[in-house]
Amino acid sequence: MLFSTAGGKDAGGIATIDLDPTRFESLERLDRDPDVRKALARMFSLALGGISMVSKK
Repeated sequence: MLFSTAGGKDAGGIATIDLDPTRFESLERLDRDPDVRKALARMFSLALGGISMVSKK
């Protein structure tokens, strides 16, 4: 998961989420929806601004 950091206008953080491969394969493809495309563009812009790793506990 990629998210913007508090007070970080152009930077984001990232945390991993475990997902079973079988479950992943069963998910519908969403990347053709215009709103999803906007969200993906925002994610990539956050990544370009810098990514901080967040530890899973």
